[in-house]
Amino acid sequence: MDEVNVNPGELLEILKKNRQRHVENYAIAMEERTIEVGNKLAKYHEKLSDPEFQMPELVKFPAPQNNVEDYDRAIMMAEMTKDETINLDRNQFDSLVMDNWHWQKEFMRTSSLYAAGKLK
Repeated sequence: MDEVNVNPGELLEILKKNRQRHVENYAIAMEERTIEVGNKLAKYHEKLSDPEFQMPELVKFPAPQNNVEDYDRAIMMAEMTKDETINLDRNQFDSLVMDNWHWQKEFMRTSSLYAAGKLK
């Protein structure tokens, strides 16, 4: 099946649920990231009195990207449609309904650096 017609109300309900899960996962990941950054910087600070201590040249704490605007756009489109049904192709269905966006794997990978086991 390459296309499907969906009810705008059902699509809207799914989009709002998926958006809420993304917002919650983003908040969890950012909270855990803040803790991780604080802990790591505190360890470095403790070691500053040691004249032999060298900070690693590259210290990175990648931040998960907040992609809520993708949900907001899709929600607004579903709210504004005058159509009885909305035709979705396979890729649109995968993103909008299955919550498998093109950025999803990277978001989960980055978020899992800090909040593994806490994401929904």
